[in-house]
Amino acid sequence: MLLLSEAAIISTTMEALLYGFSLLMFILTLWILLQNRYRRRPNYLLISAACALEVLALAELINNIVRVWQGLVAVGPSLSGGSESYFQNVTQHTFVIKGVLYNLQTLILDGIVIYRTYVVWSSVYPIVLPVLGWFGLLASSIGANTTLATTRVNTDNVFAGAVDKWITAVYALTLSTNLSASVLLAFKIWKVNRDVLKFKENGQLTPVVRAVVESGAIYSATITVALILFIINSVGVYVVLDMISPIICIVFNMIIIRIAFAADAIPSISNSSRQHNQTANYSGNNQGSRHGDRRRVRAYDSGGHELASLAVEITRYIETDAEASSVVEGDRKASSRLEDDDVDISSTSKPSPGIAV
Repeated sequence: MLLLSEAAIISTTMEALLYGFSLLMFILTLWILLQNRYRRRPNYLLISAACALEVLALAELINNIVRVWQGLVAVGPSLSGGSESYFQNVTQHTFVIKGVLYNLQTLILDGIVIYRTYVVWSSVYPIVLPVLGWFGLLASSIGANTTLATTRVNTDNVFAGAVDKWITAVYALTLSTNLSASVLLAFKIWKVNRDVLKFKENGQLTPVVRAVVESGAIYSATITVALILFIINSVGVYVVLDMISPIICIVFNMIIIRIAFAADAIPSISNSSRQHNQTANYSGNNQGSRHGDRRRVRAYDSGGHELASLAVEITRYIETDAEASSVVEGDRKASSRLEDDDVDISSTSKPSPGIAV
């Protein structure tokens, strides 16, 4: 059977290795978000979230190193039960701090996923359940940490009593919240990509769908394993718990990196006048014509901050008849005002299908 002292050493070692990997991804993410290749405004929300997650992961790693040192060297050997007695006591300050840091990370990650879902759907109704789950996660996190911090006596069993119920609620709520928001996000992008496929052979949003699904699957699988181990009272939950912290950073950064690489892989046409002359094709006599525009699409939220830069081919089907002649003319005028083929889809009139993640 795995001892708690052994679990602490293994978990801290795995956490350090994963954190090193997440640090490399964090640096690449900052470069992507701060670069000026497409003359975009930096998304300070994503930058702040990435920095906060990385700082919290580093703080938890340092806390766990201190916990191992105290349990094996400074404090543990002097206790009557030895090092195992130290690691069994879940009211230790290092254990409480670990819980607080982990809960903050889950709240930030789930909040960002919900925000992305809201932006993509452009409506609050699809995110009602994820938002309720997020507030439930907030309440259960406060309850769990408060219970641990205010317990007066040593508690050597995290799997029993009120602490058990709070921790189970935290795992269950973060799993359901993140999973539901990720499914809604992936479904919307897939739906838009399917609409694009009606007019062209390859949907350019397919890499985005894969990135969202894979990142959500990694996080959901990790939380599911932790929840199962906790329910069956396995010491292995301590190992998985410490690994979740850098995995959260990896999942967050992975979406941004993969979307950026997908955007770079899509060719763009720099000469807008040549592009519009070659692709615009309007016909009358009540016949439908396909108008394909290859443009560099920029996505902004209501505050003017860019959400992502993703080159997609906007394919629009325009029914050109007598009543639509004014719409066609307005579209031509709007196209002539586009600067460097950059489309701001933050306005109320949005190209369809166009999407931002």
